[in-house]
Amino acid sequence: MVKSVLQAIPTYVMSSIYLLPDTLIKEIERMLNVFWWGGSNNNKGIKWLAWERMALSKDKGGLGFRDFQVFNLAMVAKQRWNFISKPHALVSGIFKASNLHNMKVQQLMLPNQKQWDESKIASLFLEAEAKNIMAVPLLDAVAVDKIIWKEERNGVYSARSGYKKIMKKKEEWRQDSTREPWGML
Repeated sequence: MVKSVLQAIPTYVMSSIYLLPDTLIKEIERMLNVFWWGGSNNNKGIKWLAWERMALSKDKGGLGFRDFQVFNLAMVAKQRWNFISKPHALVSGIFKASNLHNMKVQQLMLPNQKQWDESKIASLFLEAEAKNIMAVPLLDAVAVDKIIWKEERNGVYSARSGYKKIMKKKEEWRQDSTREPWGML
């Protein structure tokens, strides 16, 4: 129960539309560590596990704490999902007004052509984002466009499934990094 209460405290803050600074997330993790391991302001207590290990699920040898960076990312993604899937909501309108002024994908294409407007895309997005956009193949026939989240049966994003997906990817990245020569030492 203590773990549930401790993890619920930062949930509200993390459900914003912005990623929290790493320093704030580290401070939250530090405070949880001090509390969990019986420390005080002057005494940090003995840390028996690194935070990265504590944040692993129990079946992976951890204590099942949330990885707050991943959780923050999942919550921000949930807000972004809502902006996209609920375009008539007030918050979506506010966000769109400040980001690309209600631009549609069609406006990134050359008029009456099945081709990206590369100069427009390059002027609106960072180089990496522009390359990703222009790498998307354009279809001959356009059906009703709909966004779906493959991790849920109903196709709707949830912070829970987003968190699980990010944690799975993080574990894959961690395993890949241990294959490097310095990871074998």
